[in-house]
Amino acid sequence: LSAQTAHSESIPGEYLVKFSDSPGSPQDLSGALGGADVDWAVPEQNIALIKPEAARIPDGDVMDRLRQRKDVESIQPNFRYHSELFLNKEIAMRAAAGENEVILSIPRKPGNYKPSDPIITPVKPELKTPADIILGPDPSLTQDKDLDLANVRPAWEIETGSRDTIVAVIDTGIDYNHEDLALNMWHDPANAKQVGWDFVDNDAKPYDLTSPINAFTGDGNPGHGTHCAGNVGAVGNNSLGTSGVAKNVSIMALRMLNQEGTGETAAGIKAIDYATQHGARIISASWGSDGASDDDQLLKESIQRAEAKGVLFIAAAGNTQAADQKNADNDNNAAKRTFPASFDVANIISVAASDQLGHMANFTHFGAKSVHLAAPGEKSYSTVPEVRDPKGYPGAYKYEDTMDLPVFGKVPWDGTSMATPQVAGAAALLISHHPAWTYAQVKKRLMQTVRPEPTFAGKTVTGGVLDVGAALKD
Repeated sequence: LSAQTAHSESIPGEYLVKFSDSPGSPQDLSGALGGADVDWAVPEQNIALIKPEAARIPDGDVMDRLRQRKDVESIQPNFRYHSELFLNKEIAMRAAAGENEVILSIPRKPGNYKPSDPIITPVKPELKTPADIILGPDPSLTQDKDLDLANVRPAWEIETGSRDTIVAVIDTGIDYNHEDLALNMWHDPANAKQVGWDFVDNDAKPYDLTSPINAFTGDGNPGHGTHCAGNVGAVGNNSLGTSGVAKNVSIMALRMLNQEGTGETAAGIKAIDYATQHGARIISASWGSDGASDDDQLLKESIQRAEAKGVLFIAAAGNTQAADQKNADNDNNAAKRTFPASFDVANIISVAASDQLGHMANFTHFGAKSVHLAAPGEKSYSTVPEVRDPKGYPGAYKYEDTMDLPVFGKVPWDGTSMATPQVAGAAALLISHHPAWTYAQVKKRLMQTVRPEPTFAGKTVTGGVLDVGAALKD
């Protein structure tokens, strides 16, 4: 199973228009555009979402009227982003033969997105007060091989993190009541009951709503955001499960992707701006697109605003199927290049995935100029939501290193989606230990201290794998 940062396409008939100043109410603007549908997608940035097909005049006339306006700074499509799960057809045959640990994937073609029929939408739970912590070793720590592959344990002798360090996980949401995440959730100083925001449903409950995975299309969300959050900062030494890279941290939950694992530019911009404005030092973004080029300038500008505020943006380099990996070059293949990881913005760290031997995973994207380093991303072990769709994969377990899918059997979590939050956790340890460091200093230290790995030589900027112990060593 591969948690993929995969195909993006422009959403037909939807445009994001940035104005130099507010042009008035949506009703006024709609009237000036012949009745086109107008919504303030990102009002703080004067960005409107406009759908010309609702107008009484031809679509082209709507666009011409926009281009003629002196207050229009830019017009672009509204892009769709995914955090998806893929299976290779070969895995079905091997699953039937009892060989369920095959790590292969086949991406869906761009423009092929069809939401699955809703089955059950869990009610978002109210925020609960975390139970008292019971100090003691985490019983599943030895199962979490990523901690050894990234050399995390020596780092804990120096720094385990700080609640003053805020990591925003922009994803499918987070199970904010999870027993191994609740104590490390960020709380808004202005509203203690708020742990982030949901930019899909526009409410203060950014819960990770799950849906069954379609083993043939990859649609659905088995708890992607919660899994990523656990890799960043599952609570350590609480006699539960395992630990994130940063045992102590504040995790801000920002839901940009819906129950099908799909989001769009406007939600991404709002999530990035929210994180920037509410004190996040690090953004973990395990989502993206293939082949969108850098046309999503408004998303890029939001990352640049984060850069101006000193925020580090850590993004997944992308996944592909093993047979097509030679084409997964984020430097030289525009059709496969993954965004936002491939934007040329100084605060971005683009993360590839290594396998359980520490070598280059056979599904990861790469790029000698644009992909900075690798981190463990195969058979990743982390938190999953407690409240899940009962018609999806079964159980209400706190931790799983596999998912049970119809036909395919048990398959593990893989992908650059899993590698990215581990780099975010490492960055959180560095910032906790060196609070005055800039994002550039943190990025430089992480890149300078990688463990050299021959299979990444010439494939990433550093040619190495995350080494958290070396990064924290003075």
